[in-house]
Amino acid sequence: MRGRRPDGSVPPATSHCNAHQGNVPIAPLPTQPAGQHEQSFPRQLRLLHGTEFDTVFQNGQRSADRFFTILFNPNLLNRPRLGFAISKQKVHLAVGRNRLRRLVRESFRLRAAGLPAVDLVVLARDGAKAAPSGALVASLEKHWVRVIAGASKPIGQAEGHSTGKSIT
Repeated sequence: MRGRRPDGSVPPATSHCNAHQGNVPIAPLPTQPAGQHEQSFPRQLRLLHGTEFDTVFQNGQRSADRFFTILFNPNLLNRPRLGFAISKQKVHLAVGRNRLRRLVRESFRLRAAGLPAVDLVVLARDGAKAAPSGALVASLEKHWVRVIAGASKPIGQAEGHSTGKSIT
């Protein structure tokens, strides 16, 4: 029996580092105090249900460029929330869709404190799958500025558009 002593007992956990000889207990990993998740994306900042996505799709304003279309709609929660609608038709491979989600999520996380209380849905466009990360991050920064400006304007007054639905 591998890992057992001749008497059948299991030895205590040990460090396998070459610098130590003998059985040295492994120190537990440090834990972060509750409520301090600087690098997290908590559920409170996500769109979780189809009805929340539907509301943004039906009533939202639009910010678009060659990489992303971002739909946003004011909410009553006093915080921005983010959802993704990155289709397989636009980004075929899961690794590409996941890359875009990570970039958007990180950009949103860094800017969330300065964003108004809106629900956001991010859609990828054809140019996003092959674009370098720097270009995508720059694009997202422009979108966040547009969201801040667009959310403060009443619908119908969004940057001179008579429909009030599009901010480009």
